[in-house]
Amino acid sequence: MTYWRILLLLFVCTPLWAQQTLAGLDAEISKRPVYEAAKKQRIAQLQNYLNAKDLSPQERFAINGRLVAEYIPYKFTSAVSHLEENIRLAETMGNITLQYKTELQLAELLSSSGNYAEAADVQATVNRKLLPDTLLSQYYYGKIWLNFRLKFYSAHQATRNKYDRIYNAYTDSLLARLQPGTEAYLNIVEMRYRDKGDYLKNREANLKRLSMATPGERPYSSITFFLAQSYLQQNNTEEYKKYLVLSAISDIKSATRDCASLTALAVQLFKEGDIERAHRYINIAFEDASFYNSRLRLQSVSSVLPLITKTYDEAVQKEKNKLTATVIIISVLSVLLLCLVFYIWKQYRNLKAARHNLEAANNRLSQLNTQLQHTNSELKNLYGELADTNRVKEYYIGTLLNFCSDYLDKLDVYRKTVNKMIIAKQVTELLDRTKSPQLVEEEIERFYKNFDSIFLHIYPDFVAKLNALLLPDEQIQLKKGELLNTELRVFALIRLGITDSAGIAKLLRYSVNTIYNYRVKTKNKAISRDGFEENVLKIGAFSSL
Repeated sequence: MTYWRILLLLFVCTPLWAQQTLAGLDAEISKRPVYEAAKKQRIAQLQNYLNAKDLSPQERFAINGRLVAEYIPYKFTSAVSHLEENIRLAETMGNITLQYKTELQLAELLSSSGNYAEAADVQATVNRKLLPDTLLSQYYYGKIWLNFRLKFYSAHQATRNKYDRIYNAYTDSLLARLQPGTEAYLNIVEMRYRDKGDYLKNREANLKRLSMATPGERPYSSITFFLAQSYLQQNNTEEYKKYLVLSAISDIKSATRDCASLTALAVQLFKEGDIERAHRYINIAFEDASFYNSRLRLQSVSSVLPLITKTYDEAVQKEKNKLTATVIIISVLSVLLLCLVFYIWKQYRNLKAARHNLEAANNRLSQLNTQLQHTNSELKNLYGELADTNRVKEYYIGTLLNFCSDYLDKLDVYRKTVNKMIIAKQVTELLDRTKSPQLVEEEIERFYKNFDSIFLHIYPDFVAKLNALLLPDEQIQLKKGELLNTELRVFALIRLGITDSAGIAKLLRYSVNTIYNYRVKTKNKAISRDGFEENVLKIGAFSSL
């Protein structure tokens, strides 16, 4: 699963990601002293162990081996020195396996640093017939890389062909020994695909290797560097830079001074015109190469350092020239500005007197304007109140006319009915009808509904506002379909200015005592009993008619 996640990232990364990664690389570069200090501390600790007295050859060999692991990517000469010491210790112990293992390590280190003749000489000291089977893969691996490098750097085709045959022979021998799927097997497979120009399969193999590696360690740096090279062969510069950055970050975290990725990245950025970064990276690479003291790495960096440095110096000089021109322009503009300031100052003195006279007039006008605004505001409020009052009057008049008309129509119908019943000598039925309270009850119910509708039209939030004056547990709850109940009608009439209980009782057709009880009962529910009815009189505002 890890492999496929990495493969997915291969296709979704964009130039924006690359820019973010360059920023990440810059951040890691700023931490180089921290990583370097940790590396030096580990080396110093191991050196203290090595300086201890009464160490056996086996113990010295083991500590030297740990120092070699620290020095191989960090300082070439120190790594060679400790490897040579371990070879002598192995000879002293008479342990041919450890001797050959260390010689093969030394040969590979010499080969990777460009010391090919020395590497071949050291490999020649290893007797193939006496070599233990456990070291055979390491032996083949060293032969493969030595002949690959000799082939790569050879300028003579016949010689290149010779090294290529040896390289392929040892590659076949090593592949036959390795278990498919292992990191060592995938390492050789990716080389084969790279030689054939099959960069897609080459990347697949390297991505599988990458899923087995840990960022900040040497294998991760190496794999990401080779992934970058596969993209370079297909002119995919964004992915090329991306994996160079990942490789460089991993090298920085491991305090590796034998770093090829930063040099390659500096060259690519130089081609793209990012001179400042290219100059900074190539100088770091040169510093690392000088410290590591590998001939191959120094040659690689030195071949591009002068060109990048020269271009950077030219760019800096151009910036200096621009800065000089800018300073001159700013100086001229400053003189002009001083002249302009002097002219403005003179004009200011001429206008100061006029401004003083205008200030008094403006203050007076401001006061008059404030008074006028206040008057306008009062007039506006008064107009609004008058307009609301007119709308309420119009609504009342219209409603009253409708009531009168309805009652006239009903009275006429009732008259005609009585007349018909008298003519028809239905006196008994007429007497029964006049005795029945049904008609009056229906009219009272109709009166209530019309009153409720009209009142709530004028004061739509009356119920909510009245409830707000009551205790939460004592608020009036209307039944379904009700607009107002008797208790609310009592206070609706009070809101309309009818505060006399007798008048309210007459309108609602209740006794005076009943109305009084409703008023007292509701007042007892109030949050504040004092001034409750005065607060009721303040409820509501005119609605839009």
